[in-house]
Amino acid sequence: RERFGGPPQPPRRATTPPEGDRPLLDAPPRRVLAMKLYGLGNIALLLPVVAAFRRKYPDAEIDFLTLDENRALLERSGLGDRVIGVDRRSYVRLAAGCLRALVATRRNRYDLVLDFEQFIKLSTVLAFLTGAPHRIGFNTDGQGRGDLYTSRVVYRDGDHMSQVFLRLLRPLDVELSPEPLDIHIRPEETAAAERLLAESGLPGRGPVVAIHVGSGPNFYKLALKRWPPEHFGDLADRLVEAFGARVVFTGKGAEEAALVRTARARMKHDSLDVCDRLTIGELLG
Repeated sequence: RERFGGPPQPPRRATTPPEGDRPLLDAPPRRVLAMKLYGLGNIALLLPVVAAFRRKYPDAEIDFLTLDENRALLERSGLGDRVIGVDRRSYVRLAAGCLRALVATRRNRYDLVLDFEQFIKLSTVLAFLTGAPHRIGFNTDGQGRGDLYTSRVVYRDGDHMSQVFLRLLRPLDVELSPEPLDIHIRPEETAAAERLLAESGLPGRGPVVAIHVGSGPNFYKLALKRWPPEHFGDLADRLVEAFGARVVFTGKGAEEAALVRTARARMKHDSLDVCDRLTIGELLG
């Protein structure tokens, strides 16, 4: 890389904050690729960070590489110029999708790649193969995934994920601001949500409270982040009693549907189970 005029590669396993007052980039980036493959919740927490980057570099063209299931939320946010999706329903589809994504990303000749994955090595390899001269990613302990980045950022598991994602932009001196995000919701999706609530028979006109009792598996395939569903049931009852809340339990798949059943069985009051019944747009509605 140095031989052909690119930035020098940092020593292996080193974290590379900016040195002194020297900026990381010689000029504002023109084409940027942001990457986060797994986790719809992670994508939601990442949106304010991408918005902050967009405010600092308003003229940059930003593409986003993610799994197909996350495309709808990213496209509705309007923060990216293009969303590149990868299908993971089988290993064959995943391999084919990654190959197509690699061809597309190399063709776009990005100036900068922002890899927001914390553990997955696939994104590290894809970031490197784009050929971008600047690649920022997490140097997660024990993962051996930092060797292919030009700038490495410490990953700290104890921080809130929104702050973890923001840390990736510290080399670029990007800060969050309190400006709200505008996620596009179609009128028919709001109407579908209202119709679902009306048909549920839930009493009262109190606030609608959505409770998601599941959590995605972490790197070790353990539900370490998951609060017991019985506690969610107790909390839901208290929300009904204190505020007249209409509680809606969300979820996806058989495992989360079972958690919802456990939480609702604990409750004294009525609630609504919408597991696997909503599109992303209807969930937003």
